[in-house]
Amino acid sequence: MTFLELYGEALNIELASSDTTQLFTTARRKAAINDAMTAFVKETSCTRRAGLITMIDEDGDYELETEFTDFLRLSGAPSIKVTNASSQVRWLQGREAFPQRDIDTLDWERPGWRNLDSSTPDCWYLDLTDGDAILGLVPAPLFASGETWQLRVPYIAKPTALSADGDLPFTTGSDQHLALVPFHQGLAHYAAGRLEAARKNYDGYDRQMKLYAGYVAKWFALKQADAVGVVQIARNYYAEQGAYRIEDPWR
Repeated sequence: MTFLELYGEALNIELASSDTTQLFTTARRKAAINDAMTAFVKETSCTRRAGLITMIDEDGDYELETEFTDFLRLSGAPSIKVTNASSQVRWLQGREAFPQRDIDTLDWERPGWRNLDSSTPDCWYLDLTDGDAILGLVPAPLFASGETWQLRVPYIAKPTALSADGDLPFTTGSDQHLALVPFHQGLAHYAAGRLEAARKNYDGYDRQMKLYAGYVAKWFALKQADAVGVVQIARNYYAEQGAYRIEDPWR
């Protein structure tokens, strides 16, 4: 549904009112639809994107809100793509080669880690101090001659606020999340609930929010149905033994 269809006819039906001049003004309708879209994204993380940051030699800190203007929060582990002068590519990624560490753990296990010489990063951390999301690499990267490094960051994007009548919900940058079209009606229920509260119709508010919650539940049910049915162990004990693994001499 377009923005016009949502704040117009969809809300007319749910509110049983076509009023746009008194209680259910056009401005309130539009604001309620945008609030609904933001709420749905925060509850479902449905606008997942992967952004690329061109890294700088010996620079280990990257402010994600600056790199991605639509950044809401991290959604998975970052990885590093290294391309050498011959266009050969290698990746730093995964729990073993490039794990996450928190700052307290680094302070405890690696005193002086902030002053390590630049090299190949072996872990990353997320620093949310002062409201900024800083993605840090330990140690800071050191490029070989002719190399280019890119940081691939999966994150949840803030959808672009709806303003024009033809705008579609859940648009991030130039990407329209068409898989979310079946969930557009959920926005009308959330918005109707907010507006029902404005006229103190709390039974109507409860009904609309329950209908909205059904769309959220449906999202998670579909996501679960599409998930790969594999249980992953937290640690690969066999791989951790490495060169120290003892083979059975009688086998």
